[in-house]
Amino acid sequence: MTNAYRNSPKTFRLSKEICKKILIAAAACLVYGVFSGYSGVVSSVIKAAIYSAGNLPYSEIQTAFTIGTFVAAFAAPVMAIFAMKRSNIQVLLFGFVMIVLGTLCMAFTTSFAGLILSVGILNAVGQSAFAFGLIFSMVSPFLGEKIAIIFSSLLSIFSSVFYVIVTPVTQYMTLSAGLTQTLLIYCGILALIFPLSILFAGKKPPKDKKKEGKKIDIKAGAKTLLKSRLFQLLVLMELVIGLTNGISNHAYVAMIDLGMAEMEVSYLISGMKIAGMAGSLLAAAAVLRFKKKFLLGSILFGVFALTELGIYFCHMDFTFLVPLLFVGTFLKKFPYTLSDLITRRYFSPMIIGTLMTILGLFSRIGSGINSIAGAVVFEYFHSFDLIFLIEGVVGAAGCIIILVFAVTVGNKLKPYEEQIREDVQ
Repeated sequence: MTNAYRNSPKTFRLSKEICKKILIAAAACLVYGVFSGYSGVVSSVIKAAIYSAGNLPYSEIQTAFTIGTFVAAFAAPVMAIFAMKRSNIQVLLFGFVMIVLGTLCMAFTTSFAGLILSVGILNAVGQSAFAFGLIFSMVSPFLGEKIAIIFSSLLSIFSSVFYVIVTPVTQYMTLSAGLTQTLLIYCGILALIFPLSILFAGKKPPKDKKKEGKKIDIKAGAKTLLKSRLFQLLVLMELVIGLTNGISNHAYVAMIDLGMAEMEVSYLISGMKIAGMAGSLLAAAAVLRFKKKFLLGSILFGVFALTELGIYFCHMDFTFLVPLLFVGTFLKKFPYTLSDLITRRYFSPMIIGTLMTILGLFSRIGSGINSIAGAVVFEYFHSFDLIFLIEGVVGAAGCIIILVFAVTVGNKLKPYEEQIREDVQ
């Protein structure tokens, strides 16, 4: 060690602080990526494997998963309150135990009641502890505002990458080793990854001296938020995003029902996920560069609605269906990314994690309604055609809502940084 290095404690502390932030962010990305990716695998590959086993009709399987969607939606805010009252690590430990219990129950059950218990209650409550907004709010105080914005994007990327990799692997495991062994292996993987959460959830976040001593009026803040036209738009957007979630909810089972080999379906779904990742990146670039953000969102939502109508009119013909599924997955990321970026741009960083949890609640409610509708349509018509027609209509309504907002309010909005500067002046 040189004298120059010894005599520069400030540089050493800075390097140590940077390494600490990288370690915390990496641990959080890995934990969230694996647990969120596993949730995606359960709702696609595992659900399809349960359907292929033939023990339960699709309507009952989808009902159990829909119950899980609603339970997770309402459990996430409870988990956030639990984290504030108790500690972050206790919330994640509780969630981990619930996921493992749910996975074990899922591995050995063949009944509708058992599936509701495993997927609809245990696994759903557990996954709510690893929700995006909750993990983000746990880690962002350690990183600072600028790095936290990058970190939020990394969380989504890690989740998508893990899902893309393990989808065909999980499908192969269910075909070769069976569903029970596959789920037991996942219990082991989750048990190996979970201890990393101690790195970011086991310590109290640093105190912000600027905010110490200041009391936050929660009731006044909630009233202001509810009156905000922008918040109302985001709630409607998230509902529409959830209501048009048919590709994610039903595509896996639909492809198998149409006669496609299960391994081929897994590759198709992984490819669609990659298309979604590309859509997220291009959407972020477009939204950041395009001044008329809400007009852009309206146009792209309209194109997505046309894609959904195209899926309906092609009557599940593979020649047109597969390209349309890729295009639909790609376009669906634009309104989702728009909602995400608007939340970060126009609201205080202090409430972004909480706000994302609230908006995620409405998205899950919409997705749950879509799941129920899809199950009912498939039960009576033995086809998913009609659900995509409904989604096309709902998507068109979302396009109109955003367009009206763009014309009436959009140009008057100011980014959060400008709002702060005006308040100071």
